[in-house]
Amino acid sequence: MSIAAVLAAEMKSLLTGESASPDDQQAIERELASGPGVKRIIHVLTQHLGPDELLVAVKLEFEPRLTTHELVEAINACETRVRSATPVKRLRIYVEPDLGPSEAPREAAPVAPGAG
Repeated sequence: MSIAAVLAAEMKSLLTGESASPDDQQAIERELASGPGVKRIIHVLTQHLGPDELLVAVKLEFEPRLTTHELVEAINACETRVRSATPVKRLRIYVEPDLGPSEAPREAAPVAPGAG
């Protein structure tokens, strides 16, 4: 009976989208921050999709001087480091590059109806 209760609790936490353990979260963030061209981590979201599957979605600010090719290499290097630092068998990683506040393009002003 106690084994069934433990299994039920574990399955419930996986069904409700439990995040990575604090140790895994720290390892993921450490590996992301140590990447070439990474200026800062904007945010990291993790969610277990199953007992051996973890989703990692991150938004990173990269050095603005990077070419497109260098940016792709930096993202791939981040993914490789996170995979090696995380004991989860199946890891889905999505990295969104972003610009810092000083490099971000300004949003265009809304166009008034009938203008233009």
